[in-house]
Amino acid sequence: MRTRINQKLGQFVILVCSFMLYSPLFSQNSKPYFQQEVNYKIAVRLDDSLHMLYGEVELRYTNNSGDTLHFIYMHLWPNAYKNNTTALAKQLVRNNNSRFQFAGEEARGWIDSLNFADKKGALTWDYHPEHSDICKVILREPLYPGSSTTIATPFTVKLPGDFSRLGHVGRSYQISQWYPKPAVYDREGWHAMPYLDLGEFYSEYGSFEVAITLPATYRVAATGVLQEKEEKDWLNALSQQNYSHYPKGDSVSEWDKDRIGKLKTITYKQDRIHDFAFFCAKNYVVRKDLAVLASGQNIETWAFFKPDTQSAWKKGAFYVKRAVEAYSEWVGDYPFEAATAVQGALSAGGGMEYPMVTVISAGASPEQLDNVITHEVGHNWFYGILGSNEREYAWMDEGFNSYIEARYMKKYYPDRTFSGALGLPESLNSTYDVHWNSYLMATIHSSYGYQIPINTPSIEMPMLQYGLLSYQRTAFLLNYLAEYLGQETFDACMHRYFDAWQFKHPQPGDIQYIFEGVSGKKLDWFFDGLFNTEKQFDYALSRIKREEHSFILTVKNRGSIAAPFPLYLVKEDSVIKTLWIDGHTGTVEIHVPRLEADQIVVDQGYFSPDLSLRNNRISTRGLFRKAEPLKLKLAPGFTRNDWKALRVHPALGYNTADGLLLGLMLHNYDIQGKKFGYFLMPMYGLGSETFAGNFLMKYDWFIRDRSLKKVRLMAQYKRFADYDKIEPSLNFFFHTGRIDHKKHWLSLSYAEIMHRGIEARFFPSSYASTRLRYNRTKNNALLKERIQGGFTYIQSTGMKHWRAEAIYQRTDKLSKKSKLKSRLYGGWISSNGPNYFDLFSAGSPDVNKDYYLIDRVGNQKAGWLGTNMALMDQGGFMSYNLRADNYLFSLNLEYQYKWYFHPYVHGLLVDDFVYYETGLGLSLGVLDVYFPVSSNVFVSGFPESGKQWAESIRFTLSLNLSSMWNQVEIQF
Repeated sequence: MRTRINQKLGQFVILVCSFMLYSPLFSQNSKPYFQQEVNYKIAVRLDDSLHMLYGEVELRYTNNSGDTLHFIYMHLWPNAYKNNTTALAKQLVRNNNSRFQFAGEEARGWIDSLNFADKKGALTWDYHPEHSDICKVILREPLYPGSSTTIATPFTVKLPGDFSRLGHVGRSYQISQWYPKPAVYDREGWHAMPYLDLGEFYSEYGSFEVAITLPATYRVAATGVLQEKEEKDWLNALSQQNYSHYPKGDSVSEWDKDRIGKLKTITYKQDRIHDFAFFCAKNYVVRKDLAVLASGQNIETWAFFKPDTQSAWKKGAFYVKRAVEAYSEWVGDYPFEAATAVQGALSAGGGMEYPMVTVISAGASPEQLDNVITHEVGHNWFYGILGSNEREYAWMDEGFNSYIEARYMKKYYPDRTFSGALGLPESLNSTYDVHWNSYLMATIHSSYGYQIPINTPSIEMPMLQYGLLSYQRTAFLLNYLAEYLGQETFDACMHRYFDAWQFKHPQPGDIQYIFEGVSGKKLDWFFDGLFNTEKQFDYALSRIKREEHSFILTVKNRGSIAAPFPLYLVKEDSVIKTLWIDGHTGTVEIHVPRLEADQIVVDQGYFSPDLSLRNNRISTRGLFRKAEPLKLKLAPGFTRNDWKALRVHPALGYNTADGLLLGLMLHNYDIQGKKFGYFLMPMYGLGSETFAGNFLMKYDWFIRDRSLKKVRLMAQYKRFADYDKIEPSLNFFFHTGRIDHKKHWLSLSYAEIMHRGIEARFFPSSYASTRLRYNRTKNNALLKERIQGGFTYIQSTGMKHWRAEAIYQRTDKLSKKSKLKSRLYGGWISSNGPNYFDLFSAGSPDVNKDYYLIDRVGNQKAGWLGTNMALMDQGGFMSYNLRADNYLFSLNLEYQYKWYFHPYVHGLLVDDFVYYETGLGLSLGVLDVYFPVSSNVFVSGFPESGKQWAESIRFTLSLNLSSMWNQVEIQF
């Protein structure tokens, strides 16, 4: 550790050097910074009978680079809605959204009637070879550095339905990403990008003049400053109207009867923006407020919303006002004349920002609406004014914006709880403040061993990680940096960043440069270590020694980033002193003042992304100095990561051997992943008068390897009246592509199974089962696919048995309301073994005791429920349970429509014999019931009596505790 003099000297040297070199246009890139300029003049007409836009655009493109340009890439983003082959369509499917895939032609969208021309005539242009929403316009003459060209084109846009951002619901319109727009050209070259739902934008700054012609009854919210006084006066008058004057649906209010049948043209102008959007409906309620900045500047704030949402939206303009004032104070003054929030049907998240206007989906409560409005208004600063590349560096706008949003919510909702922040019932957890939510959301992916750098392009991130990393983790890290630097210094950095890069295109290195320059601290550990790598840090207090005037703490960093951390001296749960300790790797000894503290804690305030908080606490006296607090929780909910939590719930069960089972469920399962987990269910059988239960434990090792993600050791013990089972297993989880929703894992297990009572009469008294199993899954909106395969070796006294099995199953979504489920099974077994180990058409007798069965031996105590329960683990043939002593193949097909009932056809090959069956199935979540109609197992091809039909009905119950931990982590 450096002395205080060395620290001050180092800060001084960094500060002097930084200010000597400082320039707002500084970059590590070898090319000097430049920025193109694009100025637009657009005239557009909305035809609300056909949901069409007819427009003309003229753009003036200025080449400020040092390069000569021969072509310009243009974005034609309405074509993203053209068909199922676009990047948007493919991404929606990948993210489990099939609405667009099955939309009719009337709901699709496109842009056409294009004819790019300069002042001398038509220009040659062509579509991108892969993306129909990008084209290349060939310039007539080279565009030299410092020169400009004017390009114009007519265009027609067919507005799609509500699938992403651009579109309409009835005659409520969201007009965004709608006109031909040049791609950004910067030091890295062209940034032509297809439109995506998940993954935002990067655009050139310039001026806009947009004239909109539409029916006069529409209320319009748009980017820019409205030019027509008559329209301004009308909106001001509307802002004073009583809600009772607003009709429902698309009808026109009494106030607007004189406007019916008329058109109006309204014009908006604005400089220094990079996009233009407008939103319109006939029945918007309009409200207005006024933000007053510390500089004295006045900003009009507006809210446009539907009458049926007034309970949440009635203070919408006030929320906009308050957000503008807060961001102006903490980042930099808002530079425009107005800011507007509009309620709209938005499929791409809860809100979407455009310069000076943002569209918000209906808020569930005023507080949640305030939160979303604040976030979206905040994007006027982060991407609106600080124009980073959102597609490449999503954290630069979403993360910074989420950080300021969190400060806003903490200021105006100081009593907000963890559950409240997530929109969950307060009964789940009312004792944790909202900062615990931030810690949880910032570290949850790491707790499951899943970590990708924050600085990963958005198109390479799965949807869940996009939100957790770009928004939550980045905001949390910025708050951590603010705690470390001090809020005043952090705010000075933010203001310098705003002043230097407003209306420009900053890169990640530019942010680091400014923060280091203003703070005087080297921040590689932060911007490089925590943003560009998968590295973590985890400080653990391993030992404490008392000296006369100090405590000597032994602190080990189990991670690899030398990040600073806060150390708290605590007495009777109150912090008496906080120290910031310089980061280190490995193990060091730290001297801290010997105050009257009974505990010393690393990061008690949850400010840092320390990977595990359970090793952060040590007592200054006593025998068990590192003992963690144990909390007993009697209800479902969330647990702080610095506690040992024991959750207790009542448990109830039944089987024919034990009768009614009563007991408890004890576990430490939580939303956060845990290396060590347990699920204990001790029970007592009222019929068997014996103890029973199911006990499961696991431990995870996270592997930093390109192919292997995690190794899990699991052990299970099951005890019921008729058997015991002990099964340890070793599970290997493999890495897959980040965005393809594929998972695969390998499991090796060994089970000892012992039968008692009535089961021992029918089955071997004991045997050992060794299994090797492989699973692979793939999921998207159109296809759910699973491949399973494995080998089983069973050994008992005087008997050895093996089997090989493979299952391929898939669910294909055929339309909005229908899907086809198919399953193919193949099994081979050795011939030396009792019938109990054979293959069965209607499912096995659960040789390995994996499943919950009501009646394992058919003793009739459970009646129909016991004898007609089946397992979908082998043949899947329901009418009759046939046995194969050599091989068994089956094909199961089920067609499901919107009803619960669905037809099925099953085929079976059993030791050279072919069988079939048809019927109707009923799916009710974990319960499936199969009603036979015909089968060649019946003499006449059909059930010959009601009794035979009832005996042929089968049901399956999907309850398998042993696979719980393997399934809950599917998102990670």
